[in-house]
Amino acid sequence: MSISIPDYLLKMPQYLPNDIEGMIFTYPNKFPVIINNYEEAAKKYAMDPEGFREYGNSQKKELVEGLNKIKNEYEECKIKDLKFLVEIDQKLNKLFCFRFWIVNYLFADGPIHSFYVDNLKMLIRKLVKADETEKYEAKVEETIQILLQSDYADEYLEQALNCNIVLEELNKIDEIKEDLNKVTKLIDKDSMKNMDEINKIWSDIWKVIDNSNNEKIYDLLHIALVQVKFRNSPLPLYNTLTHTIEFRRENLKLKEKYDNMNLKINEILENAKKELDKDEYDLLKMSYEQAKNFAMYKDVMGAIDGKLLPFWFGIHDEIKEILRKTNKNMPIKSLGQAAMFYYLVWYLPEDLKAIVMTPDFTDFSLENI
Repeated sequence: MSISIPDYLLKMPQYLPNDIEGMIFTYPNKFPVIINNYEEAAKKYAMDPEGFREYGNSQKKELVEGLNKIKNEYEECKIKDLKFLVEIDQKLNKLFCFRFWIVNYLFADGPIHSFYVDNLKMLIRKLVKADETEKYEAKVEETIQILLQSDYADEYLEQALNCNIVLEELNKIDEIKEDLNKVTKLIDKDSMKNMDEINKIWSDIWKVIDNSNNEKIYDLLHIALVQVKFRNSPLPLYNTLTHTIEFRRENLKLKEKYDNMNLKINEILENAKKELDKDEYDLLKMSYEQAKNFAMYKDVMGAIDGKLLPFWFGIHDEIKEILRKTNKNMPIKSLGQAAMFYYLVWYLPEDLKAIVMTPDFTDFSLENI
C-alpha cells in the first residue's frame, strides 16, 4: 500500500477522549519510557492488523501475569504499612501504564483510531450511490455503522448470543422443565412484581444445574458467575437468567442481525473493490480491520477489570484508612485507578510523596515489577 499514516499521528498524544482519570497528563511524566514504547509500537502496528493482534495478546498475557505477581506479593506481606501499600499502588500503575494503557487507550482512543475512522467515513461517502440526498445520507450512515460495528461480538452482544444458547440448554434438562415454565410465566407477567418468587425458582433450578456440573452452561454464564463471586450474592446470576427469558425475542433478533453482518460486510468490501481504486480500497480494508481490532481489544484487555479494579480500589481504601488517622478533615471522594496522583498523594508524608512524584526512568519487566 502506498498510503501511510502521517508521522505526527504516531507520536504520543497530548490529549485522549474518555480519559476520565487524566492519565495522559500523568503517565508520560511518571513513566517517561512509555513515550518511546508507544511510539515504537505505533510505527510497527499502526498499519499491521495481524501484528497488532499479536501485540495485544502479548500485552494481555503479561498484564495477567503481572497482576498475579503483585497480588501474591500483597497477600504474602505480614505488615501492610503505608509505605508498602503506596509501593503496591505504584507497581499497579506501572503495570497498568505499560501493559494496558497503550493498547486500551493510546491505540483504541487515540489519533490512530481517529485516522482510520475518519478515512472509513470519507471512503464510504465515495462508495455509496443514491439518487436523493436524504437517501444518500441514510445509506452512508448505515454503511459506516455496519463497518464500525464489524463482525466482532462485543461483551454485550456475546452475552445476548449466549443467552439464546443458555435458553436452549435449559430446555434440554427434563428435571427443570416444569419450574422453567413457571418462571417464564411469572417473568412475562411482571418480572419486577414477581421478583422474589422468580428468584426462589431460579435458586431451585440452579441447584439442579450445579449438581449436574453442566460445564456448557457454566461457560455461557461466566460473566454472571464472576459477579456472583465478587459480590458474594447470587443475584447477578438470577438477574441474568431473568433477562434471558425476558429478552428472549429481542436476543433472537440480535442473533439474526449478527448472522447477517458478515454477509453485509463482505458485500460492502466486494463493492468497494470494484468501485474504488486500489489504494483507496486498501485503505478502506485497513481502516475496517484496525477499527475492529481496537474495539475488540477494548474488551480483551478490559476483561481483567473484575480482578484488577477491586484489588486496586481495596489498596486505596486501606491507604485512606491509615491517612485518616492523622488527617481527620480528609474529604471522602470517589476514586479511580490514578487516584494516588490526583488525590491521595496530597496527604502522604514527605518521603512517600517523593516515591509517588519522582519519575521512574526504568522500562517495564515482569521480573522487576
